[in-house]
Amino acid sequence: MTGRRNRLIGYAAGAFLLALAFAGEGRFGLMAAFSGPVLAVLFEALAIYCLYQLARGDLKLRGRVWPAYRIGTAESPGYDCRLRLLDDAVSIEPAAEAGQAAVRLPHQKISGVSVDGECLRIACSGDTVVLQPGGADVVSSARTRLSEALRAEISLRIGPPR
Repeated sequence: MTGRRNRLIGYAAGAFLLALAFAGEGRFGLMAAFSGPVLAVLFEALAIYCLYQLARGDLKLRGRVWPAYRIGTAESPGYDCRLRLLDDAVSIEPAAEAGQAAVRLPHQKISGVSVDGECLRIACSGDTVVLQPGGADVVSSARTRLSEALRAEISLRIGPPR
């Protein structure tokens, strides 16, 4: 819808400049006749570029709770959960149907946080928790960006590497 609207704005600007070309005299009329279509294309390209940058921009974490999927291990199966950033810990709260206990990772025990593709890896007390942030409707690139943003936020909260 936005692309169609921007295209229409570009065409309207081009039509306006063409109208000036027929109404104008001398060089300005000729310049407007050639610049109208060019400006219409430039307006559309600028709108597409702005929308692309807006969609791709830095992800700001505006909440403290995110849906996630905890990747299973040999000892426990994977399950849907919620990742909660607390002031002194990272909490992994399983969905009610998962039948698992909540996991609390205190900041003092977290030894490292990294991103592996779409997944967030949190190393804590010799164990590694692997999470895939975002719901089922989140695309891969957004999931990767969310993992990076969460890694940065958790790293900031736990302080320098130990």
